[in-house]
Amino acid sequence: MTKDGEPRRQSRFERLLFSVMGPPELGDAGAPPADLPPRPVDVCPTCGGPRDDHEVVRTPRLTYTRCPEA
Repeated sequence: MTKDGEPRRQSRFERLLFSVMGPPELGDAGAPPADLPPRPVDVCPTCGGPRDDHEVVRTPRLTYTRCPEA
């Protein structure tokens, strides 16, 4: 909608895309949310542990991660 309350007119590019791609596939609005796959674990190349266990150190000039003590 425009400021005047009139529907916005589609540009030529939008009409071309719509003719090729069709409307967006939104799915059933009443369906339960899909289960997301588990996030892959990011592994530290130094110690081999997950990066979530590491401490992030931020100084004014440098940012780095510190491996957890074994």
